[in-house]
Amino acid sequence: SKGNLFSGGYLGKNGSLDLIIMKFSEDGQPLWEKTYNSAGFSSDNFSSAVKDNNGNYFVSGFNNSEYIIVKYNSSIQKIWATTFTDSADISGPKALRIACDSLGNLFATCIVNMNDRINIKLFKFSNTGNFLWSRVYTSSGNSIIEPKAVLVDKNQNAVIMGSDYNTS
Repeated sequence: SKGNLFSGGYLGKNGSLDLIIMKFSEDGQPLWEKTYNSAGFSSDNFSSAVKDNNGNYFVSGFNNSEYIIVKYNSSIQKIWATTFTDSADISGPKALRIACDSLGNLFATCIVNMNDRINIKLFKFSNTGNFLWSRVYTSSGNSIIEPKAVLVDKNQNAVIMGSDYNTS
């Protein structure tokens, strides 16, 4: 509801890390929290969280071998969770930034290492969690590019913001 804030992170307990999403009142009082632990892994690292126009919450993260995206409805019931790997990402999963379009589709972006170059990869998932497509954006010259955020404009286009490091 209006004036409330939400945040995400990871929670350490019993020797493992779980993804967590929390909602706070406008004066900072905790309203609820929800954790997620991917099966078979002890360390789930938080990357980002967003809320769509329908009041659904998305949390993204990664562990030592896969990316994680979880969707919760406005009552904080898990609607779906998806995990995926990327064969191009030979160095293991890194931070996964996410954004929603007005239809509830999800865009996710991360770093991948391809052909000895660090690149940005953009994924699109349907509002039901099905993978739709992915694209790789290659750095020029000896640059390393790193996505820091992804937004969706009014025309449903993904806009990636990040850093470009020249390694030469």
